[in-house]
Order: sequence, then structure tokens, then C-alpha cells
Amino acid sequence: MKSKTLFFFFTLVLIIHSASAISETRFSRTRWIAERSPYVWFSGGLHPLAKPENVPVVDESGPSDFLSLLKMRNIRVSRDILPGVTGSGQSETQTEPMISINPQNPDSLIAGYQDNRFNDGGARALTYAFSQDAGRRWDEGLVPNLTLASGGLMERASDPWVAFGTENRVYYASIAFNEIDPLNGVFINISTDGGRTFGNPVAVATSTQVFNDKETVAVDNGIDSPFRGNVYVGWDTVADDMTQIPVIARSTDGGLSFSSPKKLTRRGASIGVVPVVAPDGTVYAIWVQFIGGQAQIVFARSRNSGRKWSKPRTIADLQLVEVPGLRTGSLLHMPALDPVSGAIYVVWQDGRFANTVQVAISRSLDNGKTWSAPQRVSDGPDDRHNFTPAVAVNEAGQVAVSYYSLPQGSFRSDLRLSVSDDNGRTFNPSQRITAKSFDVRFAAGVALQPSGSAFFLGDYQGIAGGVTAFHPLWIATFKKSELNSGKQADAFTASVQP
Repeated sequence: MKSKTLFFFFTLVLIIHSASAISETRFSRTRWIAERSPYVWFSGGLHPLAKPENVPVVDESGPSDFLSLLKMRNIRVSRDILPGVTGSGQSETQTEPMISINPQNPDSLIAGYQDNRFNDGGARALTYAFSQDAGRRWDEGLVPNLTLASGGLMERASDPWVAFGTENRVYYASIAFNEIDPLNGVFINISTDGGRTFGNPVAVATSTQVFNDKETVAVDNGIDSPFRGNVYVGWDTVADDMTQIPVIARSTDGGLSFSSPKKLTRRGASIGVVPVVAPDGTVYAIWVQFIGGQAQIVFARSRNSGRKWSKPRTIADLQLVEVPGLRTGSLLHMPALDPVSGAIYVVWQDGRFANTVQVAISRSLDNGKTWSAPQRVSDGPDDRHNFTPAVAVNEAGQVAVSYYSLPQGSFRSDLRLSVSDDNGRTFNPSQRITAKSFDVRFAAGVALQPSGSAFFLGDYQGIAGGVTAFHPLWIATFKKSELNSGKQADAFTASVQP
């Protein structure tokens, strides 16, 4: 099945490239997105209130001090293994990190992130990194045969998402697309050795008619689940008729093949479908839906391995807000599910609590029947922006929320982490995880539609919960660039004991 899928995909690539060569009007993915941005929602679709090119970039973080980083156990994960190429992405730049922990071995971690981000979307390659000692040391590799830079046929890739499965398997999900023709798709690269090496990409879905965006992956690791080992991939499809439909496909053979995607709704525009799996095998798909101009976090549930889904129900309304000069996770959310109790937690950035961006959480302790009202997690003064949160639960049932934080009018940022000991009802005072503040203006730059630009750490960041520890994965600009007088954007992690 795998070889047939790859043969079909490679054949489709050759057909599309041949058609593009003789087309009178050359396709442009950037133009295609720009034409649709007033009608559908792409990640990072809000426009910051300030253009970063009008702000002089002066390092606010002070001189690099790696002794202080080590003292605070800020571990640099990324090592710039993809050589820079002039005019082809932003060298020394990692963005959009995600992390997962092996449920059978809490010392085993897998991370993924974009490498050499393009200003107008996607990256030259995606990178994976694995650790076998609870995050103290990491080894890296490029996700193989996905993009031209890693031996594949697609021009760009984005939205790295990683998940451990059963039997030491790791699933690395991504989207890949071309700028010069309409071919794009959702892909899975699979590791059978805990993330040390990955196989060739398996096509979950490919298309020239719709754009497949913002994919995620989850695995059923429930010991007593009748569907143990099943793999679920969610994403949204953006069509020429301006529809944006959330879908989920499943695999019952370890990611070698996938079912046809199931539509979760036909209403409104949707983005950011994230599946999470309960201990009994129930799958919850959670996403952001826009109806009549109102953004809502909604969910659907499947009790039969994704064959049928319930009607969407609302978790909470969103009050969308951005951080001036940055592209953040304003349109997205992040869920986590307690693998013991089945409690579900959802976090997002919201504007209801102050005139700045703050972090909100809602929880369900009864399998989605009821959800708590949005509650503020981020602490500190109201003039401090707190954004792009991630959430995880450790085996002790503690809930941790990590998020970027910076004062209003400043570009000097930290990563902070708040922990709850009572199922998300209250949170302890946040901890500063970064050894020092970093200047986000050395992060990747992104072009916004229809105009403008912003600095970009990622539409999301990652955090994983172990036995008692939490492992956040974030982007920071600590290290001096080897190419210019500035700093470079790297992925960092830490082991945090509540």
C-alpha cells in the first residue's frame, strides 16, 4: 500500500509540473491565498497593528550567556543542520515547535519544527529531533523525502506535528505544497525506532482542487481501548468556492494507509482541527469555527474509531486579538486530555480579560457534557501580553500551561509556565522558564495578507507531560548569528518539575 501511494503521488507531481510548464497563467500559491484571505481563515490571518519593518531592531536581551542558560536548564534543541541558501528561506531560523513524550518511556522525547522559514509561507524543510535522556541531549535529522531540500519533490512544508504511538512508533505529520503549481497534501512520516530515523512520507490526502491546511495527528495509546494503535489526522480544506471544511482521516494499520476523510461539519469556516483520544478510545476533535463573524471553539466526538461523529458543540466563544508586530496563535487553540481521568483541557489566547492578549482555559471533567466558563491562566500586570499557549497533563494529573509573555510596547519576551494542582480550577503563580528575555525581532519574518509583515515564533508551541515533569518546547533568539550581527531563532526546551 505504501509503495502504491508513493508511486501515485510522484506520478501526480510529474503531471502537475508538466501542466504548469505549458500553462499560460503561471500558478502562484501566494497569490491564491491572498485572493481568498478576505473570505476564509488561514492560520495567522489577523493583521498586527504595527509593521515591524518600521521598528529599529536593537537587541534588548543583553549579551549571550550560555552559562545562565545551562543554569536554568534551557537546552538548545536545534543546530541549524540545513545549510542556508541565498534567496531560499530564512537561514538559521526555526519556527513552530511541537513535542511529544513516549507514554511507555518518559525519558524518550520527539520534537519537530520548521527549518528555514519562507517569508510568504512554509519552510524549505522540516526537522525532527529526538532525546533518550529526558531532554538533556538531542540528535537531529531532516524529515526525509518531503521537500526538495530533504530529497523529496515538494517545494515547501509547514505545520510540523509529532505524536508517539504504540510499539515505539512516532508519527510526524505535515503539509507540503508548491508555490508554482496547485499540488499540495497532508503527509505522515513514520519512525519505528522511537524517532531516531523516519521513513518516506505517506500521503494522507493530496489535491490540486483544495488547499489542505493546518494538520495535526493523535494516536490511541489506551491500554484498554478497543482501537489501540489507531492514528487520527485532522485538517481543514480550503476550496475555490471559499468553503473551509474540517475533516479527519484514520489509519488502522500504523499509518501505512488512511481512510477517506470524514467531514466534521459543513457550516461556516473552520481551522485547527486537533484530535485527542480518551483512555476508552473515544476521539474528540476540537477546532475553531467562524459563523456570522463570531469565532467559537467547538468539538465533536466519535465513539467508534472515527467512523461517525457527533454534531459540533460549543466549548467557548473567542475574542480574537493580536500582539502588535507579531503573528501569534490568535486563530488557534491547544487541547490536552488526561490519560488517566479523561478530563479535557483547552487553552487559547483571548482579549476578554484586559486590553492586552491573555491566556484562557476551559475544562470538561465529564467527557464533554459540560465545559467551564473561560478562565484566565496568565498572571502578572494587565499591560503584559501573554500569547500562543500550550497545555499538557502529567501522570500525577497536574495541568501545565506554557505561553510567551512580553510587556506592552516591547519586543523582549519570556516563556512562562503555570501549573494547576486541582484539575485546572486554580493555577499557581507562573514560573519564568527562560534564563533571560529574548528579542522576538530576531525571529522569522512573515508576510501578512493582504499587506504588512510581522515577526513569527509559530502559530503554536509544544509542551509534553511526563511522570511528574513537564517539557515545554519554544522558540527563542539567544545565540549570536554566524551570518550577520544579529541573533538566530532556535528551538529550546527545559525539564520543569512543578
